[in-house]
Amino acid sequence: MVASFVVGWLRWPSRPRYTFLGILMGLWISYPYLLPGLASDTHPLGYAIVLGTPLLVGYVVWKDAGSVIRAVMRDPVARRFGIGVGVVLALFFVSITGYLSLFPEEGFPEEVTVVVLPAIYQLVSWPTLEIAIPHLPFIHIPFFLAVSPGQVIVVGMLSALIGLNAAFIARHWRVEERAGMTEGTAGSAAIVGTCTCGCCGPLVAKIAVLAAGPSIPPPSTGCSSIRPRRSVQYSS
Repeated sequence: MVASFVVGWLRWPSRPRYTFLGILMGLWISYPYLLPGLASDTHPLGYAIVLGTPLLVGYVVWKDAGSVIRAVMRDPVARRFGIGVGVVLALFFVSITGYLSLFPEEGFPEEVTVVVLPAIYQLVSWPTLEIAIPHLPFIHIPFFLAVSPGQVIVVGMLSALIGLNAAFIARHWRVEERAGMTEGTAGSAAIVGTCTCGCCGPLVAKIAVLAAGPSIPPPSTGCSSIRPRRSVQYSS
């Protein structure tokens, strides 16, 4: 946080939003150490950090690139591509964190169960709606879905940012195509730049390769940036 303040003040004195964003990211890391133990699960500071992050990120993005975003979103192909990538990544995030599952687990209920239980997701505890169906109609596989406000905020923000980057890439392809550049070189740097999250990078790259051809190399894999939720025991 101190480094964010110093760098922001020296490097971007006319853009304090960068300084505040850096301090907020520092709070994400230091919060468990500032409030150790169970007190951190329901402390107002934790909720303020989670709720304030998408607001500040959205403000920074819109302030710095609002005109470009509006221009890209006017392209229907780029807009649909960005939305599609965002939806796919949202499902991916929800699946890897255990909030969506189609595989049987130990202790899975034998009848349809709908409960609201507290669960830790990104710093603090949230009321979580859990739906467990032992056998989906026609396909006969188990189905589990959990939804919480924290999950919607974090996954929604990450998916929106990645989808926005995908829309920029699609727009870049469209401009190159109209200019007669048929090499399919949207640029591996552009792909890698959008894949700063190691867990979703390979998936975004595969989507890009399917859309643009195999000339774009996918980025290397990395660690997941989303922590799995704490397991919640089913109540009988």
